[in-house]
Amino acid sequence: MAAELQLFPISAKAAADYYNKRDLLSDYVNNKMYSRNDLAELIGDNPYSVMEDNHKNHVEFMSIYFQTNHSFLLRKTIDWVVRSYLSRGFSYDYFRVVLPIWQQAVIQYLDLEYTTEINSVYEWMIKELEEVDYKKSAVSTVITSADETAPEIEEHRQFLINYILAGDHKQALKLIQSLASDAASLQTIYVDLIMPVMYAIGNLWEQGQITTAHEHLATSIVIRIMSDLYGNAAFHDQTRGKAIVSSAANENHEIGARMVADILQLNGWQVFYLGADTPEQKIIDLINDENPDLLALSITMSYNIKTAANIINSIRSHDSCKEIKIIVGGLAFNQFDDSNLSNILPGADLIAKTLEDTILTANKWWDEGTFACEVY
Repeated sequence: MAAELQLFPISAKAAADYYNKRDLLSDYVNNKMYSRNDLAELIGDNPYSVMEDNHKNHVEFMSIYFQTNHSFLLRKTIDWVVRSYLSRGFSYDYFRVVLPIWQQAVIQYLDLEYTTEINSVYEWMIKELEEVDYKKSAVSTVITSADETAPEIEEHRQFLINYILAGDHKQALKLIQSLASDAASLQTIYVDLIMPVMYAIGNLWEQGQITTAHEHLATSIVIRIMSDLYGNAAFHDQTRGKAIVSSAANENHEIGARMVADILQLNGWQVFYLGADTPEQKIIDLINDENPDLLALSITMSYNIKTAANIINSIRSHDSCKEIKIIVGGLAFNQFDDSNLSNILPGADLIAKTLEDTILTANKWWDEGTFACEVY
């Protein structure tokens, strides 16, 4: 049985001390790991950069947890990280080794008054690691749905995932094209077909049932399919405002953002789509240049929530455009209960858990005339 998560809330001062020293913490852990003779055994065939990225993402995510104290997010993220890195060839012993080193780093760099409360969380993580069975289990490629999805949609999903995993772009595209009767069907295809299939493929990768190469191939095929759909869609004239759609810096997943961009344009918005891993300054620069009514940010990985917060804070710091509407969404927020969403990114006007929430809310705001942004 997993260790019970009974942790006292981390104080704001302790969370701030950890965040301010995150680079020192990460460098300490990297150096300690590099000094080990068994490093190659611990990280498998992966380049050292993969380990370094993991440590960078670790401090970013833990900073989020220490600031929000969302215990459910902590448990879910631990599960995801361990399973996904095991599937990439990391040894289970890697986690047994590295977590105590994080504790050492905390003692080395954090103010003494904060080390006990911060390390109590690491102590729980170590205990959790020992008690939870992370052995890879067989996972079916059959996609199941919690809603009452029509049987034919389930069948289409299963055909699509089989085509994608086989690398058969032609058959996958042929299937999608047979369902794309008009421009309005684009949103249905995205929401009911492509999105569940990509979630299923992500789960298969996490469980080690497919390789990273197959996961990248699947993403490439889906982007090609979306490009074809977009190129053949009969978009309406611009009847609504300007929207910037982007993934945040360090966020390499772009399918969700691209779906939002396509559907907004279908709904009459003028869309500026920036894609994946967009630096904060580039987003700020485009806001200055185009004076948009709406910014939609997509976050898939929970450790990038802090990046989104930094972008929003920078935008809100401009007195001339504090009223720009900001929607943040993506898989990272699906782990939260609705009651916990409001204090995660207080600068956002909406944290959307679905694509439909994003589109409906953006359209509603425009139709009600709630946008009020002056030119910088």
